[in-house]
Amino acid sequence: MERHRKYTLSIAVLIFFFVGAPLGAIIRKGGLGMPVVVSILLFIAYYIVSMTGEKSAREDVWQMFTGMWFSTLVFLPIGIWLSYQAGTDSAIMSTDTYLKLINKLKPANWLKKPGVN
Repeated sequence: MERHRKYTLSIAVLIFFFVGAPLGAIIRKGGLGMPVVVSILLFIAYYIVSMTGEKSAREDVWQMFTGMWFSTLVFLPIGIWLSYQAGTDSAIMSTDTYLKLINKLKPANWLKKPGVN
C-alpha cells in the first residue's frame, strides 16, 4: 500500500497541475476568490475519492491497485478535459452557456417550429 501511495501522490501533483493551470485560464472573472474556491472544492473531492479508494483497498473490498489508483483514474480525465477546454478557449464557467443549454432542454421549446418565436 505504501509503495502505491508514493506513486499515486507523485502522479497527483501532475494531475493537479493539469487541473489548476486550466482553471486559472478558464476562470477569468472573480479575481482571486472564484479560482480559489473551485480549487479547494476540487481538492476536497480528490481527498474524499482518495480516502474512499484507500479504505476500500485496506479492507479488501477492492484490489490494492484499484483502490490506491482510483482517485488518479477519476481525476486524470478531468484534468485532460480542462486542459482541452482551456486550449480551445471555451466558456465553461460562463452562466450564459448554461442558461442557453437549459433553455434548449425545456419541453416547451421542443414544440416550437424553427424560426417562429
